[in-house]
Amino acid sequence: MQEILTCSKKLMSRKPNPTQELWSISHEYLQQITQEEAEFILGHGEKTLADTLETNKIITDKASGFLSLAIGIFAAVVGYSIDRWDKSGKWDNMLIATSIGAIYLLVVAIVFSINIYPTNYYVLGARPEVFFNSNFFNKKIKDDDRKLFLYVNEIEDCQLRIVHNRKINDWRWYWFRIAYRALIASPIIFVVIYLLLSSFRPCHL
Repeated sequence: MQEILTCSKKLMSRKPNPTQELWSISHEYLQQITQEEAEFILGHGEKTLADTLETNKIITDKASGFLSLAIGIFAAVVGYSIDRWDKSGKWDNMLIATSIGAIYLLVVAIVFSINIYPTNYYVLGARPEVFFNSNFFNKKIKDDDRKLFLYVNEIEDCQLRIVHNRKINDWRWYWFRIAYRALIASPIIFVVIYLLLSSFRPCHL
């Protein structure tokens, strides 16, 4: 078991960034864990990792839907602004307000689009080549202990991937909520802009 403890500190199949702290199973627990327990823990870790990937899909689907809505409203506002310019030929308060509103909606759409672009998630499993190396097939490790060593390494690696994926999801949820609230508030924003313009430069529609 001491060999497993030593070797498990040497191998992590992937490291998201140099600043992320690596988590590892303590010496005390490594001395006690059995193969069945390691398999049970890894199974639950993989379920949690799968949940982070499902959350990724949920965020993408929601962002896509609201992006389409934002673009639709943006197109309608731009169309109205063009039509009003063609009819009046002057920058009245309504035209200025709708133009500012169009820019506002464009920014909201861009923020939603951020959540659609591909993101560096870590998925379940690992490439087979990762396991064929001297750390796993070490003469110091007994054949009976190798499977436990594989489980221990994958448990530590799974924890790393979960933390990494959750940080990405938290970041994406943060920007999604900002864009969502901005979109919901857009009618109020338009009215406020128009009222402010009207108070400083009164004119007829």
